[in-house]
Amino acid sequence: LYLSRITPKKNLAFLIQALGDDTVGELDLDIVGPVDDERYWRRCQEAIAQLPSSVRVRYHGEAMPDDVPGWLARAHALVLPSLGENYGYVVAEALEAGRPALVSNETPWHDLQGARAGWTLPLTLDAWRTAIGELRALPDEAYQAWCLGARAHGLAASPTDAAAEATLDVLRQASCGTPLSR
Repeated sequence: LYLSRITPKKNLAFLIQALGDDTVGELDLDIVGPVDDERYWRRCQEAIAQLPSSVRVRYHGEAMPDDVPGWLARAHALVLPSLGENYGYVVAEALEAGRPALVSNETPWHDLQGARAGWTLPLTLDAWRTAIGELRALPDEAYQAWCLGARAHGLAASPTDAAAEATLDVLRQASCGTPLSR
């Protein structure tokens, strides 16, 4: 599952290119997110048209926030080859939902593989193809262990209630006392 805006920064075209290798095998990619850059989306569509028939890509449009848990529940993994993220909320959501994530090393989500929660990858086609192959080759029992690892890592990375309350206090002060609620 690719769940993000369709814009050059999120690097969907790179992911599509990585899936163009015949060694990827049978694979479904669901793309969910708003098209922020029509020209870039046309480039992605042209690349999709060149994929082998064993790779099926479906674009589902934009998801409402309430729909995100359902998309994640149906997904085998989240893929986000972003060129840069300050945080990557969708990664946090995927991990908390127990879905391994394949993300670029241009995000703050490092050592996912060490946590058995996913893969943090350099933006090279070989690295992405290898990680996708490793994920696809996991026997069901091992995959379930990675899902548990993702969930544990996601929950550990979630801000505590105290941290969330402290953030709201700062925002309250910055907004000149205008009430903010959680």
